[in-house]
Formats: sequence, structure tokens, C-alpha cells
Amino acid sequence: MIQRNRSIQERRKAEICQAARDCFLAKGFQATSMEDIVKAVGMSKGGVYHYYQSTIAILHDLMLDGNTQRFVLADDYLAQAKQQDPQALAMELVMQKLFDHNDYKRLYAMFLMECHKHESLQALKRELEAETKAAFMDFIRQHDLPMLAFMVRDDFIEFANAMIIAGEYLPLEETFLHKSDLVRQVIVQAMAQTTPANQKEGL
Repeated sequence: MIQRNRSIQERRKAEICQAARDCFLAKGFQATSMEDIVKAVGMSKGGVYHYYQSTIAILHDLMLDGNTQRFVLADDYLAQAKQQDPQALAMELVMQKLFDHNDYKRLYAMFLMECHKHESLQALKRELEAETKAAFMDFIRQHDLPMLAFMVRDDFIEFANAMIIAGEYLPLEETFLHKSDLVRQVIVQAMAQTTPANQKEGL
């Protein structure tokens, strides 16, 4: 019975998050209210508030869902490319993170654009970064890819965020995936600067 109740709760939360994601992408995060999400999901107001008390709480779970999707895609890629050189694998994973397109990435870019305007979102950004760093370090230990430890450095996170925002408004893929090695050169340099000590400490 406990397992069944948990399954129902998880399904309800997923339904709310999906409706909220659609609202955020259509209207923008700041323009979306809890009432909009209640209407979109088709649940009672009390039912929605039982699971989430604010749009920020929903956004938090959506960002974690996006991280989960990213790890699943990375796992799938690694499973299909076992024979590749580890450094080549690492390069491809970083390029996928920067340049693929999905709704979670669109939502993340929107979130980043709103962060500097609102202290509550800045606090959420710090919380999400801490959670994501811990999960990513577990991922690279699991797959023995210590050269990717540079991705949790603050300077690279800001670089990646800037590329993600720019990618929502500019056609960067054609240039940086097919015509220019500039981003790859940045990644190679970042890998080279990842010392054994930093790899162990997750810096």
C-alpha cells in the first residue's frame, strides 16, 4: 500500500510538473501563476498545493528532471561508444550538453535569464548548482571519466551557462559544431588544467 501511494504521488507530481513546464515555456516563468498551473493540469487547487506551494518549488523539481534526462542521455551515449578514447567521449558529452536542444534546456535558459532579477531565483540557482555538482561527480566516478571534473568549476559553469543562453537566440550549432573548433579548444584546455588533486576533490 505504501508503494502504491508513493507511485500515485509521483505520478501526480509528474503531471503537475509537465503542465507547469508547458506554461513556463509558453508564458515565461514570471508570468506564470500557480492558478495557471492548476488550470492547465486539471486538478483541484488543493490537490496541486498538496504537492507544491509555489512555482519556484515546481521549477526546482523540473530542473532536477532536466539533470536526470541529461544523465540518461549520457549513459546511453557511453553505452553505445565504449570503444572510443575516453577523452573523445568526454569531449562529445560536453558538446552535447552545450548544443543539443530540448524543453528542459529551453527552460533552464529562461531560468538563467530571470535569475539576476530575483533573489529567490538566485537562491534556487545556488541550491541547484550544489545538487548538480554532487550528482555530476558521482556520474564521472561511476564512469571513470575524471577528466570531466573541470565541468563543476565555477568558471566553466558560467561559460556553459552563457553558451546555453546564447544558443536559445543564435544558431550556434552550425558554427561551433561544423565550422569552428573554438569551443573544442576551450574544452581541451579546461581538461588539461584539471589536475589529479582537483579530480579527487571535485574542483
